[in-house]
Amino acid sequence: MLLTSTLTLMFKVQHFAISKAADYSGSGTPVGGYISENTTWTLDGSPYIVIADVIVEPDVHLTIDPGVSIKFKSGTSLIVDGYLVAKGNSTHTIEFTCDSATPSPGNWNAIRFRGVRQFLDWTSIKFASYGISIEDGEIIITNSLIVQNNIGVSIIGGSSVTIQNSAISYNVGNGLYVKDWLPTTVMLNFERVSISYNGGPGVSMAMRCIAQIRKSAIIKNRGDGIYSYSGNFQHCYILDSRIAENSGHGLYQDEWSWTTWHISGSSIVNNSGAGIYREADGYPIYVENSSIKGNKNSGIMGHIGGYIHYSNIYANAPYDIRNVEANNVDAINNWWGITNETLIREQIYDYYDDYNLGKVLFKPFLTTPAEFPDYILPMTSHDYDGLWRNTDFTITLTATDHESGVAETYYRINNGPIKAVSIDGQPRINTEGANNILEYWSVDNVGNEELPHKILTGIKLDKTAPTIDVPSRIPEGDVEPDQEVRVSVNVSDFVSEVRNVMLYYTNDTIWHSVPMAFNATSMLWEAIIHGHMEATQVKYRIEAYDNAENMVVEDNAGQYYTYTVIPEFPTALILPLFVFLSMLAVVIVKKFKLSKE
Repeated sequence: MLLTSTLTLMFKVQHFAISKAADYSGSGTPVGGYISENTTWTLDGSPYIVIADVIVEPDVHLTIDPGVSIKFKSGTSLIVDGYLVAKGNSTHTIEFTCDSATPSPGNWNAIRFRGVRQFLDWTSIKFASYGISIEDGEIIITNSLIVQNNIGVSIIGGSSVTIQNSAISYNVGNGLYVKDWLPTTVMLNFERVSISYNGGPGVSMAMRCIAQIRKSAIIKNRGDGIYSYSGNFQHCYILDSRIAENSGHGLYQDEWSWTTWHISGSSIVNNSGAGIYREADGYPIYVENSSIKGNKNSGIMGHIGGYIHYSNIYANAPYDIRNVEANNVDAINNWWGITNETLIREQIYDYYDDYNLGKVLFKPFLTTPAEFPDYILPMTSHDYDGLWRNTDFTITLTATDHESGVAETYYRINNGPIKAVSIDGQPRINTEGANNILEYWSVDNVGNEELPHKILTGIKLDKTAPTIDVPSRIPEGDVEPDQEVRVSVNVSDFVSEVRNVMLYYTNDTIWHSVPMAFNATSMLWEAIIHGHMEATQVKYRIEAYDNAENMVVEDNAGQYYTYTVIPEFPTALILPLFVFLSMLAVVIVKKFKLSKE
């Protein structure tokens, strides 16, 4: 069975019929099945609606042009056995998202890479179960946003993954996850990557994983910043980066993580657990030219080995360093926040607290803080909750940079002019619609610019109330005692859509409310007024609300819509009937008299 797209490209369709694909005509280009020849998805065909898995065959290229949107039906994937080249630009990003009016993480499955070399540039990947699932191959991701998925990036096979100038944020679980006990090596190379606000660890990495994390920020994740688990025997590097404000440890190595870590020029600060916690024994950690401060369960704790040199280690609780092994720890030439030896030692747990442990050798120590360059990008967040508003409103942007400080926060709304918060104030949304777009970023005092710029979509504003047409009723004419009346009305709202419609009626005692139901056949809202006694005058009005809480009343300009319940035999019919019966009686009497005579 074949489905032909508007690109004159033939797909071999699986699990759906041509009639089903036709259901989506007018709302995009439906796609599904195998791609067996080089193909380009163009802006003219956008959005592409994935109604069944799309499989790019080996040696075949799928190219996606800038600005194209790909929307996935529930459970579908893009499976790449060949080549995917998705290169947007700063003004026309490529969007991979769900085809749902109520998007949420897990609405679709994944982009699955299963070999060769892939490129993603200026893309956004949202609302998937696994934003990107990598089973094999070389993957290069730049200037991209991987947000609001169940897991941002899942690596389940040997591969080389390079991510630059990108953000992996607001995912339900891990930002990036590497499966344990893989048979081949995984190479991770991050540069200027923000991994933040994820519901689990920022990065979980396991056996045969070699990582280099440079000029990146792993911040405010609800688990550990980096969780290193299961065997490895490899070397990993954190260079000129920041691991901060995570709900767990900054860097946590469990007892099976046989990895040697090298940390230089980095800040590991303000984590709820330890800055660095190493359960693994026998594989050292080397720290230099770094700041480890403000962590809530010690600065560095566990089996340390290696050395800690030319770093700032202070204000951690309860200890700056807590040794748990018999070997001594080389921690010379560091700044401890103070120069009093006795007070420095109080912040160290070692041989002098438990004679079974080795000593932390901290002398000589620095008498002023160690200084090193600031390569760490600022971080900007917003306070928009995703709900409809019915008046112009402000979105508050908050920027942090714990090194050189924030110089300025910039933004633009709906691709308009660039504005600065300090000059123009916080962004103000005043355009009605369901998909206002806010692009925002910050720059610190040494010129580090937050890249990629963050993009907030789906900002909703509806300032216009619904419209209600003149209602009709059945019966249209006289209403008899105890007869029900069906009221129907057309209600429309072209921005946030109609949420609910209410019918209110009274017989001059109290008002009664009845929810009106939408009839998909007549396209009208309907409700029933129950029957009343004769001579009752019934008044009614209609109220409608949209999803932004705008409300409108249709009450016939304050006069209400009315009808009166007539007697079962109307007065207008009684007199003629009486006259007719009287005349009939006279005739009968006369005939009776004549028959007697």
